[in-house]
Amino acid sequence: MKALALILILQAPPQGKKWSDMDYGPYMTHSFEIAGKDVTNKGIKVRLGPDGAAMLFDADLLRWSAGWLKSSLDWKSIVYDGSHQTHPKILGDPVFTTPRRPRPKGGKFRGVYLHGEKVILAYSIGETKILEMAGLEGSTLTRTIDVSASAEDLDLDGVKIPASSTPTRVKVGAAARPRRSNRSRTADRRAGRRRSRRG
Repeated sequence: MKALALILILQAPPQGKKWSDMDYGPYMTHSFEIAGKDVTNKGIKVRLGPDGAAMLFDADLLRWSAGWLKSSLDWKSIVYDGSHQTHPKILGDPVFTTPRRPRPKGGKFRGVYLHGEKVILAYSIGETKILEMAGLEGSTLTRTIDVSASAEDLDLDGVKIPASSTPTRVKVGAAARPRRSNRSRTADRRAGRRRSRRG
């Protein structure tokens, strides 16, 4: 009887969903949907801390699509729940989002490196080599950017680096700020119209 009970236990189906229970490590690659139905087709979601703190890199357009202090996934995709024409959506209020724009001229993604749990992203623009590392310091998402010598001024997804300052390493951050409600913005616009009429 004990042997039969042991066999039944071993044959019992595993609990949970293997795709959501799996530990994907410091980063995850997929086509991710973010706020506003913006899809990052060649996404690299970099894990930064507890509660889903993360930043999403677009390996196609060489931009940071968005960043979160808290996030999760809805696990929709033919790979996960079998749904068609869907992408896993990153749920949560983003600290920042970046609009889609053309890839920098001469830009090319070079790969991903790991240094312990830290994820290093490599790309180039022309002959200039760039390494980037996302980070979390308190409630601030950061980008550490290492740039080789460049003959031209660079605009790295909003971070402007003059050619005269290269080679260089810089760190920039996007502080978590509370989002203002639509009601507050509407009130401000009405107040502005009243002030303009008085003027």
